[in-house]
Amino acid sequence: TINIILVIDGNLPPETMTRALVTCTEAKTAALQELMAGSNYSRGIATGSGTDGTIIVCNSKSKIKLTNAGKHSKLGELIGVAVKKAVKEALFLQTGLCAESQHSMLKRVKRFGIDENKIWNKYEEIYCGYLSEENKEQLAKPEFIHNLHIIDRREDLVILTSLYVHIMDQLDWGLLSSSEAINGANEILNRILEKFNIENSLIKIFKLDYSKDKSVEEVVEIIVDRFILIMAQISGGIKNV
Repeated sequence: TINIILVIDGNLPPETMTRALVTCTEAKTAALQELMAGSNYSRGIATGSGTDGTIIVCNSKSKIKLTNAGKHSKLGELIGVAVKKAVKEALFLQTGLCAESQHSMLKRVKRFGIDENKIWNKYEEIYCGYLSEENKEQLAKPEFIHNLHIIDRREDLVILTSLYVHIMDQLDWGLLSSSEAINGANEILNRILEKFNIENSLIKIFKLDYSKDKSVEEVVEIIVDRFILIMAQISGGIKNV
């Protein structure tokens, strides 16, 4: 919940108060988007919560009458700057949400349903399907999660993951076709494999396939699954398969 109390020491007519509310809401949304805060109700970026509230107070006795609170006005600019700064500070104090905490591969993909357990489950699937027959020792879950946390904040991985996630966003928004999204995802996965010096990968077995009859949901599911696969391989220390 984000509750905002905005006090303006000026005389604002009702229509300006209404416009100030719009500007205030836009600034709150901008703060959340700049922090890449994920929605709890979709795989998109959060715009707020269902219980947010805003109170705007003005001074009806003030000699200063302000008639415009749009973003192109000085009042609108001040509202935007103040609200965005206050929302970010409040989110940090309440939940620890900030740029530093969001500099994480796991945080970037969380809104697409990717978490530690899903990556671990994929590793177990890989081990049972390909590695057990080669008598390779399976990592215990604590050791696997430890490895995952080590790579979680690597600069190169966070950057590439951000690009990977944005491909899925643009696919959802209709700005990329399914084939374009899959080709782009493949390029990024190959870059990640190169970063970790993995030459022979399961990604060559589970190729990112594309069929024109696949829906956006199915394509996103494919892209998400391949990312989980690569993170499981890297965290499991699997160099060659």
